[in-house]
Amino acid sequence: MGDTEILGSQSASLREQVADEIMALLGRRRMSVAALARALGHTNQMQLSRRLNGATPFTLGEIAAIAKILRVDSATLLPTGVAHTAVPASLLNLDEIQIISAALGISPADVVSRLDVTNSS
Repeated sequence: MGDTEILGSQSASLREQVADEIMALLGRRRMSVAALARALGHTNQMQLSRRLNGATPFTLGEIAAIAKILRVDSATLLPTGVAHTAVPASLLNLDEIQIISAALGISPADVVSRLDVTNSS
């Protein structure tokens, strides 16, 4: 399974809000889109540009990687309310669970159990 598109089913305006926040952080850090693309390991900035212009949704892994590069919490990049939206653990692959685990400083098993509890409520 590929990286989960966390904003794929959401409106274009939601994707634009995430892109706007990323662009604002880039501006505050005086970092270019090309520099961010290189830091993400892209050979060119086209893939990142498509996400930043709202044409392609960001994935959970991309949000986490961008947040790490920009030295902010992943939730900072998401509009209010989206960061607290429940995601079924079954929609995440092992890499995504490990990213969340590292970001929160908890074990992967705790990530899965917290997601499963959140979704059974």
